[in-house]
Amino acid sequence: MSNKPGSDWIGPSDFARYRGVSLRTVKDWIQEGRLENCFKVGNNKRKKINWQLADQALSNTSGDRDNDNAAGDKNTGPSTLVKARTAKTAMEAKAAQIKYEQLAGSLVKADEVVDVAKKMGRLTRESLMTLPDRLAPVLAGLDDIDEIHTLLFKELNTALRNLSTKNYEFFKDKENGPGQSE
Repeated sequence: MSNKPGSDWIGPSDFARYRGVSLRTVKDWIQEGRLENCFKVGNNKRKKINWQLADQALSNTSGDRDNDNAAGDKNTGPSTLVKARTAKTAMEAKAAQIKYEQLAGSLVKADEVVDVAKKMGRLTRESLMTLPDRLAPVLAGLDDIDEIHTLLFKELNTALRNLSTKNYEFFKDKENGPGQSE
């Protein structure tokens, strides 16, 4: 609870502030009869609450209900608005960070990565699948295992080197911007 009010009789909103609850909770307490004999209606038809009597009345009634309402107030009213604004600001900051990383080139969309992986896989498969057609006639005439091994090694090495060159060119084209490759 806040500091004690200076006057014995205070308005419902001041009492709500003093108790650390919402004005709606104070009005509910009045309606439920929990603050009976603790308030008066002035000439201007506004309620004034004797905060000392109200404190006693609330401590004499179920303390759990008081705590439940106070806890409920943490989920409504200004604190919720502050939390919502904070969450919105955090989301906007995250979105700005993502946009910045995309523009800087350090963040790529998942579908672009999948497309590149598919193209690289297709190039690798095509390159390796041509090896038997190229090597079968040459290998058929060889008897020396070392010579066969050397020839296979050279052809695989050449195929893989060509793939890395194609991949390098592909990615270099991607750096130049969309629509530059292929």
